Amino acid sequence: MRSLHDWSMDFDNVTVHLMDSSRLAVVLKAHLWVEQLLNQALQIAALRPELLAIDRIPFAQKLNLALAFGAIPTGRADALRQLNKVRNQAAHRVEWTLEDTEADELTELILRGTDWEPEVSTAQDRLAASLAHLIGNLQGWNQLSEDHKRNKMVRFAHEVLRRYLTREGLDAEDAKRKAETVFPFPPRPSEEDLSRD
Repeated sequence: MRSLHDWSMDFDNVTVHLMDSSRLAVVLKAHLWVEQLLNQALQIAALRPELLAIDRIPFAQKLNLALAFGAIPTGRADALRQLNKVRNQAAHRVEWTLEDTEADELTELILRGTDWEPEVSTAQDRLAASLAHLIGNLQGWNQLSEDHKRNKMVRFAHEVLRRYLTREGLDAEDAKRKAETVFPFPPRPSEEDLSRD
């Protein structure tokens, strides 16, 4: 399995792609970044990722699989579906433009359920900032999912020992401390790990 560092993205590169003056380019590049993150989410969630042939699965199916596996937050589904819809419209029409109302709709779907609002002045910049937010959110989710998968057995062993010690008469706090001594939890990824390029 890859390490946290292997999953980290080059956010400078993401930013450069999303700062393009063409909305078409921003949507297409954001879609590519999001699809890469869906691929990673599926690889993390799968017990045997080599059997998935992820590169051959269409985006909509990847999204449904990732949601079914709990590999991405369900609150992001509508925004990801809308991003895919907009991308498909752009990819299949010669004379395509993303109107301000459509950009605002996509942006609102991305920001729904968050308490973050980009402090920018144009619809283009707001769209780019919200897409960067979405990409960063999915990246963080992947890193936490990998951490959870890697350390699941330690957490399980800790919980079994804690329950056993409690049944044997140790009070809850002492049982917890003893279990943490025998099966210490690995450290969670640090902010530095989560933001590493």
